[in-house]
Amino acid sequence: MAIDLINRPETQSLSELSEFKVMEWLFWLRNLMVLTQFVAIVVAVKFMGISLPVWQTGMAPLLLLLFNLLVYWRLEAGRSVSEFEIMLHLLVDMLVFTWLLYWTGGSANPFVSAYLVPVAVAAAFGSLRYALVLGLISVALYSFLMVRYVPLPPMNGRFGGDFSLHIFGMWLSFLLSAAITISFVSGLARLARRREIALKHAEQVSINSQHLVALGALAAGAAHELGTPLSNISMLADELVASDGDEQERAELVYSLKEQLGLCQSQIGLLRDQASHAQNPEVRTGSVAEFIHGILERFRAMRSEMVIKISEQPLQGEIEYDPGLSQTLLNVLNNAADASFENDRDLVEISYQQRDSELVICIDDFGVGLSAEQLELAGKVPFSTKQAGMGIGLLLSQANINRMGGSLRLINRAQPADPGVRTEILIHISNPERSS
Repeated sequence: MAIDLINRPETQSLSELSEFKVMEWLFWLRNLMVLTQFVAIVVAVKFMGISLPVWQTGMAPLLLLLFNLLVYWRLEAGRSVSEFEIMLHLLVDMLVFTWLLYWTGGSANPFVSAYLVPVAVAAAFGSLRYALVLGLISVALYSFLMVRYVPLPPMNGRFGGDFSLHIFGMWLSFLLSAAITISFVSGLARLARRREIALKHAEQVSINSQHLVALGALAAGAAHELGTPLSNISMLADELVASDGDEQERAELVYSLKEQLGLCQSQIGLLRDQASHAQNPEVRTGSVAEFIHGILERFRAMRSEMVIKISEQPLQGEIEYDPGLSQTLLNVLNNAADASFENDRDLVEISYQQRDSELVICIDDFGVGLSAEQLELAGKVPFSTKQAGMGIGLLLSQANINRMGGSLRLINRAQPADPGVRTEILIHISNPERSS
């Protein structure tokens, strides 16, 4: 029963695969029951001389066989399996089994205890609700067979008499029920262990992906922070080449080059430290006001050519964050500054406020704005409005903020005479202190 002969789609979730596997086990178990019932009927009629109603009893394995053909087609289709569907399959098995027992002695049939098998499967796999429903149905069917059934013909002393044959049947029924129950429960236990391993693997993949997102955000921020000194180095190098040989002027240019190179080295060292924290993320807790003010100070130092207007409201409470969040907010601010600068504007407006347990930051640039198609794609696929942009900064920022339980959205400002984009960021604040 543990052999997989049916192809399952790779896109199914772990839960769906578990239910699919249980239905597959039921399929093979039902094939075994069809074979067992056919053999039992043939042995009883041909070798034991028991006058059974052959056509009526033969209907039970035939119905199970036809039903199993439908189940095989259902499994081949590869669609996901629900818990309710599995419970319906168990109910069909119980009803067909009741039909067989009705024509073979009813509750006096020693195999009547097999009613416990589908109930045990439902209890081991399904929810308590479905297990209780099947349990009540099995009790009702058992009770029905106590009053309505076709008695078995007497043995008249053959095979040790009716009682001896009944005892042997009870032993065989217990043996089959125990074997089926053990195989099912052990199979479910193995499946549960496999699911646990798969879940741990998926969790590790998710953690690795989060690390990559954090490192990507840091890299995008480093590109912004290194852009200014590298541009200055290029300009100074051009001036050095074009100098007319004045040693004093050359010395000043070389000194300026060293300053800019030192700034690049410090930024690379900062990136290395932040990358170390991103690989081993350490959640920090700090004042919301200090967190925001620290980011804005860094932004002012990076983009001294921009006019930065800030509209602020008093902030309360604390915020939990990792180093990647600060870099992500800097990336968004730098994107706004770049958009304004490319539209020959040197202005960025920033406002922030606290709404209950959320910090709301609005960043307005004064660029050319975004089309409806660009707004739809923003944060979902890589694209850039910059001539030299790679289009991954916003994508990484969106992923990093979502990872921290926040959200980011872009909207065109409703000012046709002064276009631009507003970036609205919501960040969760832990344990906010409400002002009195």
